[in-house]
Amino acid sequence: GGTTPFGDAAGDNSVNDGTAIIPPMQAFFVKADSSVGTDGVTFTIPNAARVHDSKTFVKSDKDEANPVQFLKLQANFGNKTDQTVIRFIEDATEDFDSQYDAYKMYTNVNNIPQIYTTENNYQIGLAINSMPEIPENQYLGFIIGGVGNKNCSISAQSINLENTNVYLEDTELNIMTNLRGVGEYNFDIIAGTDFRERFVIHYSQNNAPKIVNIIEDQNFTYGDEIFFVFEELFADDDFDDIVSYSVRFNEDENLPNWLNFNSIDKKFSGIAMQTGEYDLTVIGTDLAGASSSVDFKIIVNKAELNISAENKERFYGEQNPEFTIHFEGFVFDDSFENINSLPIISCVATVEDLAGDYDIVLSGGYDENYSFNLFNGVLTILPVEPQINNEIVVSEITENSANVDAEILSHGGDINNFGGICWSTDEFPTFMNNNLTTEIALGEFSLTINDLTENTTYYVRAFSSNEVDIVYSAQESFTTKSLVAVTETANKVIYPNPTTGKVFIENVETQIQMIRVFDVYGKQIFLMEEIN
Repeated sequence: GGTTPFGDAAGDNSVNDGTAIIPPMQAFFVKADSSVGTDGVTFTIPNAARVHDSKTFVKSDKDEANPVQFLKLQANFGNKTDQTVIRFIEDATEDFDSQYDAYKMYTNVNNIPQIYTTENNYQIGLAINSMPEIPENQYLGFIIGGVGNKNCSISAQSINLENTNVYLEDTELNIMTNLRGVGEYNFDIIAGTDFRERFVIHYSQNNAPKIVNIIEDQNFTYGDEIFFVFEELFADDDFDDIVSYSVRFNEDENLPNWLNFNSIDKKFSGIAMQTGEYDLTVIGTDLAGASSSVDFKIIVNKAELNISAENKERFYGEQNPEFTIHFEGFVFDDSFENINSLPIISCVATVEDLAGDYDIVLSGGYDENYSFNLFNGVLTILPVEPQINNEIVVSEITENSANVDAEILSHGGDINNFGGICWSTDEFPTFMNNNLTTEIALGEFSLTINDLTENTTYYVRAFSSNEVDIVYSAQESFTTKSLVAVTETANKVIYPNPTTGKVFIENVETQIQMIRVFDVYGKQIFLMEEIN
């Protein structure tokens, strides 16, 4: 039923999963070298070679600093396979090396694909072929038992060759396949024929991808959709080589969860969920592992957030209301609770300030994802109706004048408030009647009414007026004094008249309130009031 060629250790340097461990009751082959003499050789397995451990045996005799470079190929037909290993060891030769190489042990069973290489003379088939250095090319033998055409394939199971491309040439069909890329080559072959020269393995120095384009820095705003596709960044001079793309974020980190990269479409997508400048490196790696890179930045700028102090109103004399802020421009489900530091809101207006508009000022504040546009609001202080002292005092009443003292208690916050007095011979005079105004907007004032009519009763009120209303004090009444001309009559005797001395007046009625004496020129030279 066939044989299993052995390997020098478990792992990639063996073929067909062979190991250096011989299980109990397992038969094995020993090849003797007749060149050592005619008496034959002695083959001994010492007790020290026995393994008493049920665990997987791993032989570790590799030089980790200088790992063996090798190529493992596999022949496939249906579910039947065979493997060969080509490795490169400095101490090996191009001929058969008993310490490094393993013979190919063929089978006569039909439909079993068999793959191998040969030593330098192309005579001996090898399952494991160790060579001192990587050649430019070498033949790969292939045979499958049976009759007719068989559809088979050769695939690369492991390629551990630093900076080296590996190609499989089908000389019959003139097809070259990059084993690092496709990994498997399918073909038809005539069963029963040993093809030692149809397939050739070619080795070539790998060239790293060349940079042919760049990516400009990409600018976004917090909350934006991220989407951009870049052109091919790299070109590779090696035949049938493929450059795959990967990305590195902030030197060694994985991409954040808000950013995606599709290496096939060369597309970045996502949502800008964190502001900042992010260094990205797009890496182009060819099939041999050589790479080049292009750096660029994704810059996520702060979103603009409009923050407005809302307008407020209050009446003169009241405390300021609670000031509030309106936000416009939040993205996602952000709210003011997500802001690192809110702006400060303030207003200079106090309870004593007059009616008018006062700025509600926003200042300061900070957030890592938003830049602030601050808009001040307006506090409007509305005037109230003024207040007047309800009591007024009328004094210094003459036949044609009187003095009025009053007091404005509040202007209601209106700087344009004015006050004064109004009078009439009718009760409850208003500003529309006779009036006098004062320049005093707040506090006590005194005004004199002139040009009154003698012996007449008047009503007077103080008032204060602003844009809201006009208010009046209680009214007071007063009567001007009488002025009576006394002439010399039968019952009124004035003597001596004229005179330069004393004057006597007889028979004067008691209701006369005032006596005035004039000289011949009409000048008043005497006044007497309140005659009893």
